[in-house]
Amino acid sequence: MAYNFASTGDDLRITHIDSLGNSNTRWLLAGWFYPTTLTAGRHYWGAGTTTGVRIAATTSEIEIITINTTDGVAITSGAGIVTDVWQFIAIFMQCSNTGPILETRVWVGTLDTPPVEIPTSLSTSPAGNFSGAGNLNVGNAGNTTSLGFQGDVGWQIALGNSPPGNHGPTTVGSTVAMAQAETDHIFRTHVIPIWRGDHEMSNYNVGSGSGTGMSIATLWPCDTSPQDCIAPMSGTPTLNNMSSFGPTFVQTRAPRPHQPGWPMVGSYVRR
Repeated sequence: MAYNFASTGDDLRITHIDSLGNSNTRWLLAGWFYPTTLTAGRHYWGAGTTTGVRIAATTSEIEIITINTTDGVAITSGAGIVTDVWQFIAIFMQCSNTGPILETRVWVGTLDTPPVEIPTSLSTSPAGNFSGAGNLNVGNAGNTTSLGFQGDVGWQIALGNSPPGNHGPTTVGSTVAMAQAETDHIFRTHVIPIWRGDHEMSNYNVGSGSGTGMSIATLWPCDTSPQDCIAPMSGTPTLNNMSSFGPTFVQTRAPRPHQPGWPMVGSYVRR
C-alpha cells in the first residue's frame, strides 16, 4: 500500500524528529518513491522550510540542502531517477559546525536492482553554523510549504543521532570527513537490509534513553489512522508522533518490509 501525493501542500509529518540538519547530527533517511511527475524543487523529505532532500534542476538528480548563513547544497551525479517506477532512495547526511562540514552519501535502487552509491558533490559549500529545523516531513519541504512530491510514497525509515557516537543507530562517531569504512558500514548494516526489508527495529541500539539524542521513526502506509502506522523511539517508544496532511491512502502495491510477527506482505518484499 502507499500514500498518494496529489496536491502541492501534501505532507506526512513525523513530529518528534526536529533536528534534521542541525550541527553535530547524523541522519539516514530511506524509503520508496514512485514519482508520476518530476518537478525541480519538489521534496522527497524536508524539515522547516529549507533543510531537506529535493528534486534537482536536472530532475533525474537529487539535492540535499541545509540551513546556514550560506546554505549548503550537495547534488548527485547519475542518480537516474525516473517516473512511473518504484525507486528506493537512501540519504545519509552529517553536519558539523567545525569547518563547517556537510558530508552526504546517496544510494538508489529499484525493486530488482540493489541500491548503489551515487556520487555527490557540493554545488554550494555551507558557510556559518548549521541550524536545526522543524518536524521531519515526508514528501514536502515543511509544514506550510507547497513543494509536495508528485506520486506515491511507500514505506519509510529515519535514523538519527546527536551528538555522534556508537550509542546512535548509525554508529558514525566522527565530526570530520567520513572514512570509506564508515560509508561501507552504513551501506552494509543499514541500507541493504532496509532495501531488502529484512531489518528489525531491535537491531538498533537505543542506548540509555532520550539522553543519547537518538531518534528512530518508521512509517508504514496503512488504511487506519497514521498514528497506528509509525513506530518511533526516542527514549520512550510511542505510537503517536505522525500526522497526515493531505496524502490519501491508496491500494497501490508498494514495496513493504516483512517484520517478525507481521504477516507476509506480497511478492514485492525483499527477503
